[in-house]
Amino acid sequence: MESVDYRDKTGDVEALKELAYLCGLILGDGTVCGSDYGILIRSTKLELIDIFCENTRKLGFRPYVLKYEEKAHKCPSGKIVDRTVYYARIRSKAMYAILRPCKLRDYKFKIPSFVFRNRKAAASFLQGYFDAEGSASFNKAKGFVEITAGSKHLSNIEEIKYCLGLLKIRAVVSRKKRCYVLSIADWPSRLKFKCLINFRIRRKCETLKRDREPKRRYYSEEVYQKTFELRKVGMSYGKISKLLGVPTSNLHRWVTRKVTPWGVKNIRDRDEKTSINNRR
Repeated sequence: MESVDYRDKTGDVEALKELAYLCGLILGDGTVCGSDYGILIRSTKLELIDIFCENTRKLGFRPYVLKYEEKAHKCPSGKIVDRTVYYARIRSKAMYAILRPCKLRDYKFKIPSFVFRNRKAAASFLQGYFDAEGSASFNKAKGFVEITAGSKHLSNIEEIKYCLGLLKIRAVVSRKKRCYVLSIADWPSRLKFKCLINFRIRRKCETLKRDREPKRRYYSEEVYQKTFELRKVGMSYGKISKLLGVPTSNLHRWVTRKVTPWGVKNIRDRDEKTSINNRR
């Protein structure tokens, strides 16, 4: 017997958030079994199994876990290894009714409609999905954390992008080899993801903590105008870069776009405010 009818409990915000998280987790990396109304998740990471069990207990279920040794598993790299696989499972006719229409064939899915009616539910759903299917990796070359999620179906990625858009989080979709990848790259969107969504997986959460606001470079009006003067007399971008201390890519952008860049505008406005304050 189930202790809660979730169709009647959507007014409870905490229950709604946990329900949305479970939906994200299952649509990302779970299975819906039609024979016995089973909701199942399978992983080699025990932490994900523990999170699934904790979440379902909050919703009034009694999850049970199975463990077995998988022999001769072939990794994507081609290497043959033995590994321990964990299964966590609940049985629920109510959850089956919610998830069965959303978990489609060939790993396609659509987000349950109740997720779009509440921002907290949308954030919890995305947290569950990114815990199961997303990744957070620190890019040393660029100096920031890359938040990504992939799928072989563009429709799946578009659903997640739309849900992120409800929280004003900008995402970019690109095609890589045999799958589509959603990336959250710009700093304001990464910050919103960190504050509104984040991860429950400890490893991913710790990686996201390393993300920092990129350092802004400011250039004076004199340096900006000097660039155009030196280009008119035929000096190369490389020589101008050494002379003025500005990266070549910035110089090329200034000359080709012919629009005052953000860094120059900002320092100009800041200097004007400083001079006005000094007069006072």
